[in-house]
Formats: sequence, C-alpha cells, structure tokens
Amino acid sequence: VPHDKLFDPKVAAQAPKIAASPARIWRTLPQSYEQKQETWLGARGVGVARKVGQSGKFGYLPAPFGLHTKNELKNYSFDYTLAGAQTEGLANNARALLKLVIKANPGPRKQGPIRKVARAKEPPTPAEVDQIIVDQYRHWLGRAPEGPELELRRKKILGSIEKFGNRDGLIMGLVPIMISPEVFFHSEYGNVGVSSEPAFLSQDELIDAVDRALRDRRSRVDTRPSQWQIGYGKPTVRDFLVVAAANGKLKSREDLAATLDKAVSHKDVPKLSQSPTVKRFLDEYFNYTQYFDVFKCVADLEREKKAGRLAGAFIERFNNGYPEIVVSRTRGVIGHILHEDRQVLARLLTVKTDYRGDSKSTMEARFNGEKAGLEKGIAYLEQRVADAKKKGDEKQQTNLARLLAKKKHDLATLLKNHPDWMAPERMGVLTQRSWLVAHSSNVENDPIHRGKWIRERLLGGRVPDVPITVDAQIPENAEKTLRERMERTRGAECWKCHQLMDPLGLPFEQYDHFGSLRKTEKERPVVVSGAIINSGVPGLDGPVSGPDELIKKLAESEHVQQVFVRYAFRFWMGRNETLDDARTLQDAHKAYKQSDGSMSALLKSLLTSDAFLYRTGANPKGVASHED
Repeated sequence: VPHDKLFDPKVAAQAPKIAASPARIWRTLPQSYEQKQETWLGARGVGVARKVGQSGKFGYLPAPFGLHTKNELKNYSFDYTLAGAQTEGLANNARALLKLVIKANPGPRKQGPIRKVARAKEPPTPAEVDQIIVDQYRHWLGRAPEGPELELRRKKILGSIEKFGNRDGLIMGLVPIMISPEVFFHSEYGNVGVSSEPAFLSQDELIDAVDRALRDRRSRVDTRPSQWQIGYGKPTVRDFLVVAAANGKLKSREDLAATLDKAVSHKDVPKLSQSPTVKRFLDEYFNYTQYFDVFKCVADLEREKKAGRLAGAFIERFNNGYPEIVVSRTRGVIGHILHEDRQVLARLLTVKTDYRGDSKSTMEARFNGEKAGLEKGIAYLEQRVADAKKKGDEKQQTNLARLLAKKKHDLATLLKNHPDWMAPERMGVLTQRSWLVAHSSNVENDPIHRGKWIRERLLGGRVPDVPITVDAQIPENAEKTLRERMERTRGAECWKCHQLMDPLGLPFEQYDHFGSLRKTEKERPVVVSGAIINSGVPGLDGPVSGPDELIKKLAESEHVQQVFVRYAFRFWMGRNETLDDARTLQDAHKAYKQSDGSMSALLKSLLTSDAFLYRTGANPKGVASHED
C-alpha cells in the first residue's frame, strides 16, 4: 500500500465508518504452551528444571511447533496451523505430562486427584472423575465444562478405565482435553450473527485479545477470582478488565480506554511500554536475536581477542556456547528506553553506549556504585589503621595500611576511567554488536542485507527479489576490501536494486563482522561514507559521512516514525494494513507524536482502534466443531 496514501488525511476521511479487521483465529505461541505446562506441573508437585541436569526436577516438554524463521515479523494470525505430525507430538506430550504427575511423589498437600485415582485399586466414583475434568478444563481451556461436556467426558473416561484400568484409562480420557483445538487456537469473531456488518468483540474475546496483546497469554474469563482479587499478589491489566466486564463496563472503546488508564495508574502495574509483547515486537522489528544463528569460527574469535577487539566475557560466552550476554546487553538498552518511555524510536536509534552496549546512565550507575563501595572501604580501613596505631600493634597497622593503599589505588584508577571520559563508540541498536553480527555472514560483513533492513524497516520501501538469471555473488579477492569487491553491484543489471541497499549498509563498515570498531581493513583506512537514495521523502536523500550521520538523519524523520507505526500495526493486528486502516494509522502516529514518542500511547491507540475492537465476516454457528 503506498505510504503517502496511508498517511493522507483525505484517504482517512474516505475510510469506512468502522474500519474493522476480518474475523480470525490465532495459534498460541510455543513459549505460552510451554509455560502452561510448567504451571500445570508445578501445581501438582512436579518441579520443573530451569537448566539441564538439575537434580530432582523434570523438564517441561518442548512445543512440537514453532514460528516461521523468515526475517520478518512473526505475529501474523494467518501464518500458523497444526499439522498431523504436530498434533501427534502434542498428544505424546500430554501423555508424558500425565505420566510424570502420576509417577511423582510430592508432599501430602499436592497429591492431587489425578495421582490418587491413577494409583487406586478401585475404580473412581463419578464425583472424583468430575473433579478431575473440571480441573483440566479450567487449566487448559480456561473455563469450566459447558452444557453436556462434563457428562460426555465422564462417560468416556469411565469407559476407558473399565477397559484399560485406572492409570491407562484416565490418561486416555484426559489427553483429548489437553490437546483440544481450543487450547491452541483462540478465535475472535465478535458478536456477529448472520450479517457481515462489523461486530464489536464479546467481553470474553476482548479480555482474551488484550491479555494476549500485552502478555502473549490467553487468559479466558473464569468464574474464579484472581489471586489479586482474593487479596494477595500483584494485579495485571487482565484483572482490571475482568472487574470492568463484571460491572458491565467493557462494552465500548471508551470503556476499554478507561480501564487501561485505571490499570496502569495502579502502583503495581507497569506501563504498557514495559509489556512483554512490546519487547518481543522490538526483538522481531530489529531482528537482532538472529545473532544466535550466525556461526563464528572459534579461531577467528581468539584472533579478535588477542587483537583486543573482543572483551574476555564475550569470547568465553562464545566458546561455551552461551552468547546470550551480547543479546542481553541490547535488551538492557531497549528495556531502559521503554522504562523511560519517551522518544522511544529516536532513542532506540541514537542512544550512545559503550563497547559493551551499556547506555551512559548504566555506566554512570555502575561507576557511582563502585566509587561508593571503595570510599566506604577506605573510610573503614583508615579507622582500623588509626585504632591499630593507638593500640601500638605495628604488625596489624602494616597489614591494614597495605590494604588501604590498594583500595586508594583502585579508587584512583576508577576515577581515571570515569564514564564521562569514555567516548561512547556506538549509536543505538544498529551499532550494537548483536545487530551487526545478526546482519553479517560467517566470515565477513553483509552491507547488502544491512541496507535492505534499513530500506524496509525504517524507510518503508521494498527491494525486489533477486532475478533467477542473476548470479548474486560478490567475487573473492584477498587483496581488496569488501567495498571494493562490491563494485560489481554497480553494473546496470544490478544497480537498479542495489542502489536501494548498498549505500545504506556500507557506512556500517566502521565495524567488522564481529561488531568490533575498526579503523582499517586490508591495512587501508576503512571508508564509511554512504548515501540515502530514492527515499521518496523531501529533504532526506543525500550523502552521509558515516553510520552516525545516517542514523541521526533517519531518527529525525517523521516518515521513519510513520513506518515504525505501520510495523507496530502489523504486529498487534496480526495482518498487513490496507487503505481502510488509514485513520487507525494516522491516529496512532498522532498519539505517538503528542505523547513525546511514548510507546504506551502508541499501543493504547492501537488497542482502542477499530481494527482491534471490531470483526467482520464470521458466523460462529457455521464453524464446525472439532468433535463433529
């Protein structure tokens, strides 16, 4: 969809009165399914291992389904199904979970009805089976059995027990509940009848949708009060939604907006910008977690370490197979910016950090903590030296004086390396080691794909696929720099597309493929100039002297803000935008600008938009049950 049309007020004025989304079905996330397993096991006295080999613990079983591996946003509702092999894997997981619970020996308070019935010599009573069924429904489906469900399930389980015994019969009867489509697929139809007019989400669907939009969870409305309502634990946004629905105050856009405001005003509820899904969105948007998939040779890493370009912690994490420290540095910077929640996109692109990826405020906090600790230690030792001198204990006085001298030396060294004197070498996420490595190859930089990312994610452009007749290979030449080897892309058959990428990616040659700052390549000064070409934005095109100038120009562009809003829309709506969504996008961008670049304001605008609240084109009565 042309960008200028989406943000044209005339197009917004012509959009439908209610710009709804199509009715849809979401598949649960792998991590949500695994978390549900962990909660279920823990409530039944089965410990869950947090690391491999942890004594006395069971590991939860990995989801036999995942998300696509394309370098795109993954939160599209239409992208995912469950095939036969995946369903079989879920059934195997369910059987294994039940066997774990039956086999385990927790304390008497967590014996539970499943273990009791499975181990009993006599068949269970209908009341005991009913208790198990209700418990399973509440956990896995988020609701109690409805209509004839309880009776039908009871008959099936008692029949299986009669045939195969308590243990095997109970397992056979409970597995269908644990792998019900309702566990893995979450529908959003709205209150629709046979017409296709836009329909507002039902209260249950709305609570479910908002909870998933903020926490990646599915928490269906239940008759049971939450822990917070009982009187302990901290509330979530979902708790406020449930209370509002019970009071009949979750039936309109205004009701939802008021409930969200009330929730985040509570001292124990974090800002919307700190929701888990916001962090996942930024993970997928910047795509820096692809860092884990880029192999780097250990010998090359050792060479980098000897050259002083990699800190010891990085090299050791690489060697041990745990490179999370590099990604966690980036996540720390992002988390800090989301906590402050102002000028979020601009600061994500321009925040100054040190070589480890720490922001200036983090460096200052670390410095002040170390300084205070040393000063406290010096004061303590000075008092001890004075006491020893007063007592005439020369030996103790000498030993303490040695320790005091070391503390003073450490303080002097710390003051010499004050963070204010450390010129930050990085600007924003695009110069973080994680992003640079994620957009590199195994052995060298990848300016083409770095430029492609900027063209698509910041400028909102599109780069055509490589024609099958083109040999898209950069020639090898040990004597030339990568920039020199890329001269091949200047040919007429290549430059039409490469002009959209190469000038945007080449400024990042300031860093090597490990993400380390460098001055030379092939014993020659590194050239880091580039350009913005054919952006379609007045005043944005032109040459840049390096990555910092490029990033700063992009961060100051309102067009880049609007593109960011488009990506946020796609993530939270689970679909691409259309011209009908022009008003929703313009309202979201307006909310972002007027709130000084607040991610919370942007997210609230999206969650209270027509595209989130209304559905068209579904008639639940026409949808077949999985048991038909």
